[in-house]
Amino acid sequence: MTRLAALITVEMLQLRRQPGYLFPTVMLPAMLYSFFGLPQSDSPRMAGVMLASYALFALISVGFFQFGVGWAQDRASPWDRYVRTLPGPAWERIAARLAAAVCVLVLALAVLVAVAAAFTPLALPWTDASRLAGALALGALPLILAGVAFGALASAKSSVALANLIVLPVAYASGLWFRPESLPEPVQAISLALPPRQAAELAWAAALGHAWDLRWVATLVLYSGVFGAVAVWAYRRDARRRYR
Repeated sequence: MTRLAALITVEMLQLRRQPGYLFPTVMLPAMLYSFFGLPQSDSPRMAGVMLASYALFALISVGFFQFGVGWAQDRASPWDRYVRTLPGPAWERIAARLAAAVCVLVLALAVLVAVAAAFTPLALPWTDASRLAGALALGALPLILAGVAFGALASAKSSVALANLIVLPVAYASGLWFRPESLPEPVQAISLALPPRQAAELAWAAALGHAWDLRWVATLVLYSGVFGAVAVWAYRRDARRRYR
């Protein structure tokens, strides 16, 4: 077994042995969608838009809780200290956590799509669905990198509370729970600068069959570079403080 395969196996075993973490993470987006998204899904177009919104919320949750909180708590464990003494680049550990996060995200999205298909007039053509998947993938990069940076900076005890203080307000301000035009004016002014809102603009366009505005793509790429640089700095800072 290669080193990367061994790390992925460990990550998957940890998820399987922690149903108290896995079940809420998978079910929370569908639960909030049932409360807030279903009442707004009164037409095939709005059903697609709300599904795209809550799919992005699932992405934010997994990005910050699987990468951020998980990483912060692992840093305090003896296992993490042992793994860091082994030869091998840091990207393998990040790739292993990414593989586990993708599995959690797929489960959360499957539940979300099942609820939408059962209780809304959802009618999303295959071409629009594939573009929606592309928008989610593009939006995932800066959010996952932000989660890595958060996990390298936050402490194990504060990580859950801080993640909630970040995820919930950002999701609300990005217009993922309610239509952006229904947000208070000061929040609307902030909303457009948030990466989840920019990813949402692409996802909504895909759900409605509209062309993408390339400025959102460019901004997400820029955010990816910024958060990537912060993640590398935070990872190296944590390594210097703990192992030198």
